Amino acid sequence: MAVDANTVVLTVLAVATSVSAYYSHKDKKEAAADRQVVASNAEQVKVTLEASTEEAKTHQHALQSAIKRISDVADDTHTLVNNNMAIQLRLTAVSARALANITKDKDHVRAAEEAELALADHMRKQAAVDRVQQARGDRSGQ
Repeated sequence: MAVDANTVVLTVLAVATSVSAYYSHKDKKEAAADRQVVASNAEQVKVTLEASTEEAKTHQHALQSAIKRISDVADDTHTLVNNNMAIQLRLTAVSARALANITKDKDHVRAAEEAELALADHMRKQAAVDRVQQARGDRSGQ
């Protein structure tokens, strides 16, 4: 049986077409499977991102609360120190003035004047801080 060239070419083309069709079908199946894997992975990333975002919000809220408490303690400590400073400056000014009035010594008079100036300066500065805190609505400035 003699095979002519056309038959050989047609047979080769038929085999090539069959092979191509087989791999095309296989590639489509694999591509579909790959798409499902990608979709599943994308969903996992979305769920993980949502959970991470919620966790970050919770941590951020806790951190902001802690910072607020620390800030409140710092403000309260500052207020306490300033109040104690005012008391000490007032005691010093009163004591120095009493001594100056008794002794009439020029050094005692100068010390009394300096103590009174220091008290007035402190009270002026504290009044400015109090105004700023009250304007901001700070707890310690109320």
